[in-house]
Amino acid sequence: MKYSTFLTILLLIPAFLSAAFLQLSPSAKLAAVSDISAFEESPSSVFYNPAVFNRKLSLSSSYFVPFSLSDLSYKNAVTGYGYGRFNVVTGFQELGNEIFKEQTFIMAVNYNIIQNFTIGCDYRFLRNEVYTMNNKNASQFDVGILAIVDKYKLFTSFSNISFSKIGNDDLPQESRTGITYQIYDNLKSGICVVKELGYDFSFHFGVVYYPFKALGILSGFHTEPTNNRLSAGLEFNISNLRINYGFKTHQMLELAHYFTICYQWSK
Repeated sequence: MKYSTFLTILLLIPAFLSAAFLQLSPSAKLAAVSDISAFEESPSSVFYNPAVFNRKLSLSSSYFVPFSLSDLSYKNAVTGYGYGRFNVVTGFQELGNEIFKEQTFIMAVNYNIIQNFTIGCDYRFLRNEVYTMNNKNASQFDVGILAIVDKYKLFTSFSNISFSKIGNDDLPQESRTGITYQIYDNLKSGICVVKELGYDFSFHFGVVYYPFKALGILSGFHTEPTNNRLSAGLEFNISNLRINYGFKTHQMLELAHYFTICYQWSK
């Protein structure tokens, strides 16, 4: 490992330990559209809102290198299945290298109470492993709601309603509330307000455009944090297979490139 990269990772560890479980985009599509959960109907959406996943048997896996640091990587694998009005998702994500690792095991379930109104909840088991230090474990619960009214999707979610801690550190508590609108059959826009306890409000904006059925163009913008505002990406649809690429900018560091592959069976 290069000495400069080693120092950078050491400086970033405190930030990751306090927030990485909730603030790293779990899919390339979410990264590209500024993490607006209602744009993403694959199982990866449960990391932001457990109510959003739709009724399809799906397998999804993502990979990216945060800030283009070659010695640090994030990856996940998620699967979801719907039966009747219920949908169930299980998944695993990991951020880290040989110095430290953060791992999350998640199980989520949602239920369509009435037509176009869904509630969901999830359970996470969180694990920190830091070289030469004691490992730390924690559990947390999150909830979410999704309502569909004509061309609108309204959603809200609350993370860590259990007020969980890992060691002596509080895990982040965060709300995400927003709306998406289907402007045309091939064009959708959305806005989301994110509020993490102890931090300023962040306003997120996203647009998804499909010039062709097989190709989607994704873009996003948010107000906080100010050093990482712009994002964009592409979506390729081949039958039931979907491949996404997304990136996020940073004022001081290199681009973060995200890759996701998802296979969805018909409903």
